[in-house]
Amino acid sequence: MNSQAATVYNSKALRVAERFEQDIRSGQYREGLLLPSEGDLAQNYGVSRMTMRKVLAILADRHEVVKVPQKGAMIPPRNGQDEPEQLSTSMSGPQTQTAIGAVFAAEPDAHLVGIREGIKRYTAEHGLHFQMFLNTHGHEQALHVLRHVEDYPVQGLLVLPYAHETYLDALRRLSDAGFPIVCLDRVVGELPISSVQVDNAAGVYQATSYLIEKYHRPAYYLCTAIEHKTHRDRYQGYGRAMVDAGFGELVERYTFNSQVSDGDPDFWPNDRKLAPVAEAAERLLAENPPPLSVFCLNDYLAAGLYRAAEQRGLRVGTDLNVVGFDDIPLAKFLKPALTTTRQPRQQIGYDAAKLLHQLISRNITPPVHIHLPVELVIRESA
Repeated sequence: MNSQAATVYNSKALRVAERFEQDIRSGQYREGLLLPSEGDLAQNYGVSRMTMRKVLAILADRHEVVKVPQKGAMIPPRNGQDEPEQLSTSMSGPQTQTAIGAVFAAEPDAHLVGIREGIKRYTAEHGLHFQMFLNTHGHEQALHVLRHVEDYPVQGLLVLPYAHETYLDALRRLSDAGFPIVCLDRVVGELPISSVQVDNAAGVYQATSYLIEKYHRPAYYLCTAIEHKTHRDRYQGYGRAMVDAGFGELVERYTFNSQVSDGDPDFWPNDRKLAPVAEAAERLLAENPPPLSVFCLNDYLAAGLYRAAEQRGLRVGTDLNVVGFDDIPLAKFLKPALTTTRQPRQQIGYDAAKLLHQLISRNITPPVHIHLPVELVIRESA
């Protein structure tokens, strides 16, 4: 290898090592547990096995990983233990302690972090191992874990699914094999898989009815592509509130859909979360003179509507009244503060981990669906 090629090769390995190190810091790989195989890691990070071997060597030099003879590599424990607890990397192998994993393909935000904290609280209380599989750049690693779960030291999975056939196929295979799974925040398809989510339909019904009753006018609905059951349930809640108020014939005309998928990684980064709503929000405001009432599918869309209103010289709270969904920290810092529907994020994670633990223990038979209540938080926007 000439010096120029070696420089390129080394810089690539260093870049991947930095990314791997960030994943370690985020908790994606649990201390004291064997990492996936070298080949699996290479596939997850989109590099050759030779490059991954060099990445692991770099991380070993930094004491971020340790080599385990005849077994692979692991993240060393940070608590001073000489001999870390180890779990078999096979589902069928002996395991000394129950381990669960969470599979997220998303950029972490307040909602997902809250769910993760709930999972961590339950696993800490019950002495379970918890391993996070987080991919912030796309779906490849999440799908790889679902397709090759036997290569990972977990006995059950918590999954944030997307309405893609690839997810449906992977989840169907696991369900057919009887592997314990709980879907978080949403379900996809008609698979017999347990889930923990909020009562989306009731939450949106309450929020839409609030707008209609307070301002004595129909409410608009601003959303992204309606792809999975969470989206359909929220839209159903909106439609029912409009029908019950006598505005059923307006539901379709009052719906403004950006058609952007929440599964598109281009819109996961925080600085891109408002982009999907820009065109739909601008169209809504251009076609309909104020005053307006608008329910937004989530708080990010509400923030995007705020931006579009400001660009047109309109004032939220006066020219238009807005309600969101989620109650992420952003909501109370918007000007004016956003009225929104609060999800019990930590409770979602806690109850999902508890349900998965029960499924692993064979104490209950799937599917079990838990719907948690939400709360309308009144602020200045409506």
